Amino acid sequence: MSSSATSEKQKGGAEKRRKNNKILLLNSSDKCLKINEMFLKSKCANNISLTSTNKVSENVLFGNVKETSKTLDLLDPLPVGSSQNETLKTIPELEVNSSCLSKHLSTAVEDILLCKVDDDLFKKPTVLDMEHFLKSHSQLPKINLSTPFNVQKTFYRSDGVQRMWLTYNSNSKQLFCYLCLSFSNEINSFTTGMSSWKYVYQRINEHESSKMHNHCVEAYLLFTQNCDINTLLFSVQKDKRNEEVAKNREVFKRIIDCVLFIGKRGLNYRGNKFEAAYSLNSLHDHGNFLELLLLLSNYDPVIKDHLDTVTQKSIKANKAGSKGRGNSLTFISKTTVDYVISAICTLIKKSISTDVNKAQMYSVMLDTAQDITAKDQCAIVIRYVDNPSVHERLISLVNCTDTMGQGMCQLLQNVLKSNEINVINYVANATDGAANMQGEYNGFNAWLNKTAPNQVHVWCYSYILNLVMSDASKSPIPAAT
Repeated sequence: MSSSATSEKQKGGAEKRRKNNKILLLNSSDKCLKINEMFLKSKCANNISLTSTNKVSENVLFGNVKETSKTLDLLDPLPVGSSQNETLKTIPELEVNSSCLSKHLSTAVEDILLCKVDDDLFKKPTVLDMEHFLKSHSQLPKINLSTPFNVQKTFYRSDGVQRMWLTYNSNSKQLFCYLCLSFSNEINSFTTGMSSWKYVYQRINEHESSKMHNHCVEAYLLFTQNCDINTLLFSVQKDKRNEEVAKNREVFKRIIDCVLFIGKRGLNYRGNKFEAAYSLNSLHDHGNFLELLLLLSNYDPVIKDHLDTVTQKSIKANKAGSKGRGNSLTFISKTTVDYVISAICTLIKKSISTDVNKAQMYSVMLDTAQDITAKDQCAIVIRYVDNPSVHERLISLVNCTDTMGQGMCQLLQNVLKSNEINVINYVANATDGAANMQGEYNGFNAWLNKTAPNQVHVWCYSYILNLVMSDASKSPIPAAT
């Protein structure tokens, strides 16, 4: 008896099974797509009917497939050597739409290796973020990433079809069903994140065949075809709302430009009276802001249409005896102007703080003055060098309630921190010669030395000159002497 026959007899049943499995695996690998072909976008024709879409959702994509396995090729990458036309011929009742699930999923797989995983993509999306959320999934594990599960067995069924609903968060190492996360209100391990790997393949199969998952699949396909309840019931209202939003944005852009123009010229915004919308048709003085809008309305149809609408509503409400603008949105009230000015102020402060931090050192000048209501208003000016020029910028004008040295120091630090300016880069301060500023033990400069010990105090020379001129004018010397 030959040695080969002896070795053949010695093979046990387990070894034979391993050999057969190896042969089957090699044969099946010849039928699989190459790695570069997995990321090609599937080229689909147009139009898919709603009934055929539901049929795909129930029998093919996300459930247990038995009777209609031929339709899988429409939503998965084509086998090597086959064509789209050959596949379509096998399913004459289906017409593939380029906006259907196959295109969305193929593009998601294409981008997955180029994007950084964001944990916010694995939280339940809002209605406004739904479209972006669906475009970001599914996400597969990166090629060089070690996973606590078998990727092939997890993301592909036993018949070779990919589970398109399954997505993986590589940061938290959790599996999610992004369809149930989007359209289901129930909580399960695939909406909170599957992280228990015991019997994970069995849990995936159970979830795939669950009733809740199938409902989410149908909801997703209806959403992609614009056939969900919100679209069917409120599509007209949504279109009108979008038109109104676009119109309001155009009006608001012009109002912001008017506010910028008045601020740049240093003019006052409001008039003494006649600011109500129902008085805009009169010849009275309405203030610089409203007069500028009325001037623009002679040449801009967008502003003219808006002002005509606002005026008519205001006249009607005024005749009815109502006071104020009520619940109507006008964009021309003093409140709107205040909001715009506040937003512009924030942007200007942010620009100044960026330049100051970039300069890496700065000095501060501050002084207080009483307004008409006898309240102290503290002006804080920052001086810094931006090669090759020196800049002085007013960073804040705040109400000062504590004029003691410690209170003034705390006020300055609060202003600097609120504008995100580094206090450590503080090198000098210039103030007047008052005791609360120059006090050796409890003055503003003494308290400031505790925070920035290297800073230098300078008695403001402009203030000194002002004191000299004031004293000299009070006691004139006789001309004869």
